[in-house]
Amino acid sequence: MSRAIPPLYIFMYLALAGTFIGVTAGTRLPGVEMPISWLILLIMASILIVGLAFIIYQTYLSYERRTYDPTWTWRFQSKFDRIARHRLAAATVLKEKRDILSDIKRNQETLEEIDEVLDFFEDVGFYMQGDYVTPEAAHHQFYHWLRGYWLSAKPYVDARRALESAVWENVENLFIATNEIEYGYPRRITEEQFNDDERDRFLVGEMNSAKALLENRV
Repeated sequence: MSRAIPPLYIFMYLALAGTFIGVTAGTRLPGVEMPISWLILLIMASILIVGLAFIIYQTYLSYERRTYDPTWTWRFQSKFDRIARHRLAAATVLKEKRDILSDIKRNQETLEEIDEVLDFFEDVGFYMQGDYVTPEAAHHQFYHWLRGYWLSAKPYVDARRALESAVWENVENLFIATNEIEYGYPRRITEEQFNDDERDRFLVGEMNSAKALLENRV
């Protein structure tokens, strides 16, 4: 929330507050005569209160706009649609080659088909860490696919992390952040409910969606 406070408003408020404090202190100094009435001080104090209320209101509006700003998620959605071929390949491997997901040494070329989709979510997670994409916006736009791919690819990710401990770290952070938002909903979907049937439904649906996107390009 603090990042949403307009810096100019803070500077103006502090300057006004400093003036008020200086004037008030000056009226109390021995030998200092300040031709200023208590009515003026009351007016200045009222201005400070109104100014603070205005800053709080503007901060709230700025926070709301930033939280639900779709600019970056739309850009990522466009990119996600453009990698339909990679989505089809990744979903196919995750669906039909699940028994080899942990055997990356002997099946490296096949399993690398998954990387492009995970790398996409890695980028989304990276920009979330930099506050370009908020968890709320990422949840709204990508949670269905993020959850499906991340949980489906978990054996592969674990095998890769045995060799590269930090691989797809931003994907995990993105999943945790969006999952926390999902937990707050009345009909929340918990990680434990992602069983084999749900995984297969997701992957088949994703394969069909990717095929449809590719066919529409022709």
